[in-house]
Amino acid sequence: MESKRIRVFVAVNDAVMMRQCHRVLQRIPEVWLVGIAKNGEEAYQKIKKWKPEVVITEVLMPKIDGYTLLEMLEECMGDRMPDFMMCYSFLPEALSAMGNSRFVIQCHAFPVQDRVLAKQFKAGFAYHMKKREAKSYRLSLMRDNPMQDEKRLWEEDGQVKPPKLETIVSYELSLMGARADYRGYRYIFRGLCIKLSLPKGESLRIVALYKRLAEEEGIPFQNVERAMRTAVAQIWTSGNVEYLKEVWGYTEITEQNRPTNGNFIAHMTYVLLREYIW
Repeated sequence: MESKRIRVFVAVNDAVMMRQCHRVLQRIPEVWLVGIAKNGEEAYQKIKKWKPEVVITEVLMPKIDGYTLLEMLEECMGDRMPDFMMCYSFLPEALSAMGNSRFVIQCHAFPVQDRVLAKQFKAGFAYHMKKREAKSYRLSLMRDNPMQDEKRLWEEDGQVKPPKLETIVSYELSLMGARADYRGYRYIFRGLCIKLSLPKGESLRIVALYKRLAEEEGIPFQNVERAMRTAVAQIWTSGNVEYLKEVWGYTEITEQNRPTNGNFIAHMTYVLLREYIW
């Protein structure tokens, strides 16, 4: 059924590139091509109306380029924002700029053979489906959605409201598979709550955070660091691997890419701000 296929929109100015994309996509059964556009301005209006799940777009287009199109859609589409596969003709500077968006899931250099492009498209669609499954999984486990009754979590003084903040942090840690019986769990939990409670624009270095947490319990800060490191290792080695890959953007979760305490707290603070507060 069409409802189970991936809704794809193609925005490409180059006629040869457009024909090839159309030809290759027609051979992929999982794809439902909902529309095409030859420039960014036309694509912007049609994507807002038809709400595809994936957009295949050329980096260089008249009126609005591919990356500007992505940024404009991010501002207005909210939860209906599609993933992007960006096409470029050997333009390294454009490719490097695309790393700034979490909605870019695949980039394609042209010219390329049909079979190679098909393989690239299929890999991108597979990753898109994994993202969609992870999002559904995340929502299905949220018993007390902190965003149901209120979109803004900031108080007038620039701080996050504690009850909702604690719900968010405990929920995300549970999704990652963190074990609450580890002593380091409460240090990660408190550390994230403290970081998210800081007034806008303020920061707190990881050693200062250790000392603050240690002072709360009257123990050496080295104990906090060690317990937190053990808890991070537990999450990384026996947590929810698929969800960790989604949150961290890795294709594999390995010992080699395990974050330090500081990296873990910093990255999760950014993720929680991005998903719930900004």
